[in-house]
Amino acid sequence: MYLMEAGSVVAALFYFILTVIISILFNVLRQVLFPKIGQPPVVFHWVPWLGSAIEYGTDPLKFYSSNRQKASVLVLSLTSPQLKVGNDFVFNAKLKDVSAEEVYNPLTLPMDALTGSALRGYVQLICREVEDYTDRLFSSEGSSGEFEVLNTMANIMLLSAARTMQGEETRRNLDTGFAKLYHDLDEAFIPINFVFPWLPLPRNRRRDLARKKIVEIFKGIIEARRAGKVQKGSSEDIVWTLMDSKYKDGSPVPDEQIAGMMIALLMAGHHNTATISSWAIIHLTHKPALAEELYQEQCSIFGSPPKLLTMELIQRLSLHGKVIDETIRMHSPLHSVMRKVKSPLTIGAPDSGVYTIPPGHTLLASPIWAAREAEFCEDPLEWDPHRWDDGEFIFTASETSSRETYSPSAPSSFFLPFGAGRHRCTGEKFARLQLVTVLAALVRDFKFGKRNDEDVLPETDYSVSLWREGNDSFPTLSH
Repeated sequence: MYLMEAGSVVAALFYFILTVIISILFNVLRQVLFPKIGQPPVVFHWVPWLGSAIEYGTDPLKFYSSNRQKASVLVLSLTSPQLKVGNDFVFNAKLKDVSAEEVYNPLTLPMDALTGSALRGYVQLICREVEDYTDRLFSSEGSSGEFEVLNTMANIMLLSAARTMQGEETRRNLDTGFAKLYHDLDEAFIPINFVFPWLPLPRNRRRDLARKKIVEIFKGIIEARRAGKVQKGSSEDIVWTLMDSKYKDGSPVPDEQIAGMMIALLMAGHHNTATISSWAIIHLTHKPALAEELYQEQCSIFGSPPKLLTMELIQRLSLHGKVIDETIRMHSPLHSVMRKVKSPLTIGAPDSGVYTIPPGHTLLASPIWAAREAEFCEDPLEWDPHRWDDGEFIFTASETSSRETYSPSAPSSFFLPFGAGRHRCTGEKFARLQLVTVLAALVRDFKFGKRNDEDVLPETDYSVSLWREGNDSFPTLSH
């Protein structure tokens, strides 16, 4: 009996291995001998379904650069409907032809809390969060100390975003068990979960449990507001905006949905600004002279010592804005943007080939790739905010002596930090305001420097959704 069972296991294993080998051989032969006529060439890969997922996920920018030398338009297999790589073609596509909603889970929010009138009141709230957090951080360190950049900036961005957009109650909850629950959500932000979110991983179980508890916290906040226990302040946050919103049929937005959108909003905005601000601080510790320039800019505009920050004064900090733009150029957390094809599309040129992309496939653009390529940008790997001194970013085309200026709203631009077209990031104004305000608040209170001359810039780890602890740097700050 045991011999029969052992034989069955061996036979099953044999057939499984044989199936894998046949699948790989069939996949290779299909790519080499039977390419699809009229469609872009496929990036060669051995294993079907898995495709180029590992190579792409490890270092997407290197993957783009190496394969661009082979063809101007390529098909990339990533465990799902195949991807076509483009940029202007993606962002400038018509709504009837491509869909962002079918790629990303729909998230439609009233943007009243991200308009100019609401943003004006956020500056002081953000400054207060920076000051309170750094006071607590250095209370036991005296006048100087070291800190983990990502953890510190992630906390500051999370606290300030919660206080401004989601209200004082949400912010108070972050001082209790909410922060631990949020950490459990954040730990599930790994690449494999974008493809297989249902995998029974321990971190996924913690994620699901944390989400349920956070939803209950938000529902409690909403119920207290509906009961009149909390009054509207001088400025409304997004929670109030959603509570007052209705669908087209006149029905109110359910509390459960409001809670879910608040979680998504907090996660999305926090990840990007935490990464960008961390890189900005790291670069400034390696260039303390530039940090001093930032301080002198504040003194020239605000007086010495710098007076209270306001939105009008923040908008005059041009060098601060250049630091943020240059950091986004080099370290944008958004390296790939996708659109689902809804109707047949034609791409290419007669000299390089004209291809048809069928419905059901996915288009992919990389807003960060071109801005880090020597073909388009002088010294692309050199972090230099002064490259923006002419008032706009200027690229150099390698094939000609012409120079192309950056337009943040043109889908054909080489540099698209917040996307372009109909789905351009609606939170751009808030993100820029938060980043510049936090940078200004830190610059006015601290001097930047490295721990020692051996400190080097960390490498970007594209295998995680956020640059995490372990790839950190510890600059020294002094009042």
